[in-house]
Amino acid sequence: LTMDRGDHALIDAYNQHDLEYIPNGGSRDLREDIAELYGPNIGADNILVFAGGQVALQTAALAFARDCHSIVFTPGYQSTVESPQWASNSRVTAIEKQAASNWQIDIEKVKAAIREDTRFMVINEPYNPAGVVMSAKLQQQLKALAELNNIVILSDEVYRLLEHDPNDQIAAIADFYNKGISAVTMSKPWGACGVTIGWLACQDLQMKQKLVDVQYFGTACVSRASEIQAMMILRASDTILESRLQIIRHNLQLLTSFIEEQYKEFFEWKRPTAGAVCFVKF
Repeated sequence: LTMDRGDHALIDAYNQHDLEYIPNGGSRDLREDIAELYGPNIGADNILVFAGGQVALQTAALAFARDCHSIVFTPGYQSTVESPQWASNSRVTAIEKQAASNWQIDIEKVKAAIREDTRFMVINEPYNPAGVVMSAKLQQQLKALAELNNIVILSDEVYRLLEHDPNDQIAAIADFYNKGISAVTMSKPWGACGVTIGWLACQDLQMKQKLVDVQYFGTACVSRASEIQAMMILRASDTILESRLQIIRHNLQLLTSFIEEQYKEFFEWKRPTAGAVCFVKF
């Protein structure tokens, strides 16, 4: 795709790159390409690159879940749900999501869980394992609650950009909330797990510096080869994402027929609306 696009400079950069360390947090050209995924409040200086998404989640928790109370939502991806536990003197409340409410966050339960020392909340939108995304109204309610209580929201957004209907897509939390942190990895929407590139995005540069301070002692920089491969993928993002969505929509049709028509006596589900996962009751 890079050759088809005529991006010879990027191909040359890959063929000629050296084996030196890159800057901690990612080279500027990659961070500029990543920032193109966001709105005007997110530029290259608001992006911090990691060797994958899992270490990015860990870094955010170590930076913001220390010596405070955090809120998470279950069931969920282990690295996301358990990340605040990695921080020292961390206290965590887990709020269970329910299929009966289409796996949506219950804002009243969040209000009840907030304590005087609550400073960190971890969400996952689109939601793994159910494959649904919260409404824009609910996102606004959650933002207002976080603003009122000075809570940082870390949003695991690894399945964002794979909404089955683009009208269901909500804003990245880094765009939407000035204390929001978006966590992303190349492995899910782009299918580029072998590139081993993830990142955190946030508006507040003081918050970013806290992340930098943790990253510096906790993780190594990625390779330049991986960075250039990531840029090749990001610059072909529209083509790649459309291909992935075609596969997802086709498979969703097959699975819907299987669950709702052929074997409806054996299965229950809330039909997914985003990503490539679903939660099925046998």
